Amino acid sequence: MFELAKNNKIDIVPNIGITKNREELFNFSQPTDTLKIKLFKRKDSYDITKIEDLKTKKLGVLLNNICNVLISKEITDNKIVLFDLSRAISSLTSGELDALCYPDSSLNMKLKELSLENKIVSFEKPLIEVKRGLGLTKENFDLLPLLDEAITDLKVEGTFQTIYSHWFSQKDINTISQSTFYKILIILVIVLIILFIYIYGNNKLKEQYKKQKKLEKKLNSAQEIAKLGHYSYSFNKDLFVCSKQIDEIIGIEENSVKNVDLWIKCIHPDDQQRVALYWASCLNKGVDYKIEYRFINQKTKEIIWVVALGEISRDKNHNPITMFGTIQNIDERKKTEEELTQAMMVFENTNDGILVTDKNTNIINVNKSFEITTGYSLKEVINKKPSMLKTDLNKDSFYKKMWSDLNTKGVWSGEIINKKKDGSNYYEFLTINVIYGINKEVNGYIGIFSDITQQKSDEKMLMTQSKVAAVGEMLGNISHQWRQPLSVISTHATGIKLKLELEANLEKEEICESMENINKQVQYLSKTIDDFRNFFKGDTNDIQEFTLKDAFSKLEQLTKDSLHNNYIKYETEIEDLTLVLNENLFIQALINIYNNAKDAMVDNIENSDDRFLFVETKVVNEKLEILIKDTGYGIPLNIIDKIFEPYFTTKHSSVGTGIGLYMTNQIITKQFNGQIFVSNIEFENNRKILSGAEFRIVLPLEKK
Repeated sequence: MFELAKNNKIDIVPNIGITKNREELFNFSQPTDTLKIKLFKRKDSYDITKIEDLKTKKLGVLLNNICNVLISKEITDNKIVLFDLSRAISSLTSGELDALCYPDSSLNMKLKELSLENKIVSFEKPLIEVKRGLGLTKENFDLLPLLDEAITDLKVEGTFQTIYSHWFSQKDINTISQSTFYKILIILVIVLIILFIYIYGNNKLKEQYKKQKKLEKKLNSAQEIAKLGHYSYSFNKDLFVCSKQIDEIIGIEENSVKNVDLWIKCIHPDDQQRVALYWASCLNKGVDYKIEYRFINQKTKEIIWVVALGEISRDKNHNPITMFGTIQNIDERKKTEEELTQAMMVFENTNDGILVTDKNTNIINVNKSFEITTGYSLKEVINKKPSMLKTDLNKDSFYKKMWSDLNTKGVWSGEIINKKKDGSNYYEFLTINVIYGINKEVNGYIGIFSDITQQKSDEKMLMTQSKVAAVGEMLGNISHQWRQPLSVISTHATGIKLKLELEANLEKEEICESMENINKQVQYLSKTIDDFRNFFKGDTNDIQEFTLKDAFSKLEQLTKDSLHNNYIKYETEIEDLTLVLNENLFIQALINIYNNAKDAMVDNIENSDDRFLFVETKVVNEKLEILIKDTGYGIPLNIIDKIFEPYFTTKHSSVGTGIGLYMTNQIITKQFNGQIFVSNIEFENNRKILSGAEFRIVLPLEKK
């Protein structure tokens, strides 16, 4: 029978004892009854009174009987295996055997049949008690819940006990009444009919066996893809039977015995109590089972999230019999949920305002920072356009450039002035990213901005401070520039006055020439005032075209006397280019570098012949590079990485404010989207090796 089961020749084995060895081959139904395994001896064997007396005796067992598995050398060293029960009883009565091991009820019935119940007796206590049930081959574990339910119903109705008591009764068969005999006969007929139907149906099922196997393969494939497995649990036996997918999720061997204790052990410690309480609640309330929790894979020690579903079947008394369900690996889903939760927390709690639109730029979501900054709630902006925040301070060319970058690069960032709900304007640094779909189609846009209104106010103050510092520098320049013209004016005016006082003859031509010279000097003075006024009052938001040569010409007018008075020789090599920037900010940034270079050379170079300022511009990779180098011996290495920090200076407070180079850096990087670098260099000039600092400015060129 066991060989037939191993070779898949049969699907169900009738009532057999349940042992660990057999559980490796079969899935057992709930126990139908309990076998009491006893040791039998001849009644006249007075030398055998206890089990220990059998150690040197001959003990018989049957080949395929459960006793063959249970008897060990601890009981006897002389175990004799027989093939037939009648032969075993005969050997016992003849003295060939000293004792026989066999189930109590079955052997007593056989002894009655042979009229040997007074010659062969059993030990009073059973050797062991073994549960007995129906065995199903492993491939048919889905039938197990049905068998358990049928056995339970038969037990509740009393039918099972009736059959059992009549079939295995130890009463004399001759004492059974005629009516009882007919009842047993009817029951046997019913059992035979059921067996016939089962055999007939089984043949039909085997015709579909191959089709079923194909479907099972498809089901297994689907479960592999879904990371899902199914299971059944017997409450009476405390035994799980599950598909291999669940074994892989939990990381346990396929043939291992799976019960509730093992199940709980594999659950993450933080979830064990919650799952146990939920399990008990489902049993008490009579509801189906659905819960998410974590397993710890017993092989890899990996933590895996699962969702477990279960449907509990019950008997007529509402006692649970079996539970059938599924377990699915949802680890990827849980990780995605955690990431989404974290993203939502960031979305709601970040200090930056966030705005999300659909592909038609209709607003679909904003965060709290957006609401705080703009004054608008989500309800007030939903399905509206971001242009509701627009002001007239951003030119059309600004928005054209923004959309050009979004359409070509998928991203844009820059400063923009927008309007709040109360009508006031605010500055924000805004980054817009395009949200693409799987096929690279535009699904929407996300804008992230920081309110930089206070920063812009601070920058404006720093710019003013920087210009005031520059004014102080240029006042000295102007005083030098004005000495010569004022001296000429004074000379001509004094000469004419002296001649008039002496009543000397003044020719008309002489008077006109003096007046012309005075007028030239006045015009020169007026021009220096205009240069100063235009630089100081320039609008930082005024962006227009200007030529690089014109800008450096104005820069030279503003700084030439300062350089000349400190004996600094100034050499330039300027490209003929057109820029689209704020010209005043451009000049301001360079003035700060010039002044820094001048101070370094005055402080460090005693020989005025070695004081040089070189300026060169060139186009590299469609970008403008401006190189400014001096001969002031360079910047100490311990401070070179700090010179662009605000208020950092090595000069006395009466001389420097520490905001010049900081403002230059801000103008180049923030206003012009460029870069600025500084390094110490050595170079040759007129066959002489000189050293100093080199500032390299890189600016993007406007494409035409």
